[in-house]
Amino acid sequence: MRPRLPRRLFVTITCVAIVGCKRTEPPPAALSPASIEAVSAGSIQAPPDPRRELFAQAVFAIYDRARPSKEAVLHTELVLLPVAAVNVEKGAHEFGDLWRALTITQLAAADIKRLEFQDAINVIARNPTVAHILQGRLADLHVERSERERFVYDLLLQDATLLKLESSGLPTCEGTYPTVTTERKNGLVQAQITTFIKDPLPDLAAHLDPQAWANSCSALSFAKTYVTALKSDGTFDVDPQTFNAKQAPAKPIGQPWTGFLFEYYLLPGVVGGYFKNILSVETASTSNSYEVKTYNLSDPIHSSIPPDPERDGGLFTDEGYALATDAGNSNVFVQAAKTLRFMSFPTHSDMELADMAETALRMAGSAYVYWLCCPKN
Repeated sequence: MRPRLPRRLFVTITCVAIVGCKRTEPPPAALSPASIEAVSAGSIQAPPDPRRELFAQAVFAIYDRARPSKEAVLHTELVLLPVAAVNVEKGAHEFGDLWRALTITQLAAADIKRLEFQDAINVIARNPTVAHILQGRLADLHVERSERERFVYDLLLQDATLLKLESSGLPTCEGTYPTVTTERKNGLVQAQITTFIKDPLPDLAAHLDPQAWANSCSALSFAKTYVTALKSDGTFDVDPQTFNAKQAPAKPIGQPWTGFLFEYYLLPGVVGGYFKNILSVETASTSNSYEVKTYNLSDPIHSSIPPDPERDGGLFTDEGYALATDAGNSNVFVQAAKTLRFMSFPTHSDMELADMAETALRMAGSAYVYWLCCPKN
């Protein structure tokens, strides 16, 4: 095992991300029984799940094309919008029907008059009249982009004649459509998220706990999150083949704790792309709140952003916080913030990665309620 020296940098929270290139390589070959056993044991790197990769690419492509920023860069390597719409429609059964509502929301709020957006909406909705109906409903709604998103989202979830959604792919608790704001400046990308959720605070605390970030509803982003620890010599125990940190005993979930978290983050849109990091975490709670007070980068172990070669490191900054506060009447106000800064890769500059991350953070933030109220846990 190679020693890893902890490296403190900053503070953070929940959603994370980057995204999107389409690769033409053939899918990875099936694993032999011996390899499957080795993957389960954590001794070799598991290949990417092609279904997840395809779906994540599609969702990311839609969010990227619907971005509100006038400075957004159109990434030409992304899958075409008609293909993305088909892949979202097909994959939603496995990864959550809420993604159909979320992607339609993005397209309709961005430009409901745009014909290619209308076609994509109808494909995702499995209904050739949805785009026309939404255009009529939005015609006299002269409000900010965030309000248009909220209006479309609420309409889709409340009117089954527009969009029939499987309950198994929807949040188990009521929540307002998250407000997500992002900003890019000098290579940094920052996101802020707020929402109200109707769920007992202890349940939300259990899902906000960084140990629980990787769940069935965050499968587009997280493969693993678990507690790790420093060795007696003050270094981390990291497997030199998989770049996974050694797992330590879990902390009481949803309770105050201080320590280190290993995260294996899958880029939603880059086939084979990932970041493996160790974060320093501090959580706290009171009678009416639960808080991830801070999480920040201690060790950016290893990363991959194809077609660039894998490398040690990958991030300069990964920091944030999350706070859930009892707002009365069974409502909990949740707010979160995150900051990322990337190292440069041969074919991906830090500025380009920040641009991609802005889309990914909007994508993760809009699904915040689904992640915290996951029906598959």
